[in-house]
Amino acid sequence: MALVYSDNILHKEEEKIVNKMITKFGLDKNITMLYEEWTKSILALTEQGKILLKI
Repeated sequence: MALVYSDNILHKEEEKIVNKMITKFGLDKNITMLYEEWTKSILALTEQGKILLKI
């Protein structure tokens, strides 16, 4: 998920891959959405940490 959202854009091809993974591994779509949001939050915190280190 971090690779998919690393540029803050969900490209069509990335979406296809995520959907294939959901199907292949039998993941629950709601849980997957939670993972997506968690990943976005972690990426945002990482960026904030980088900025704080520069202060």
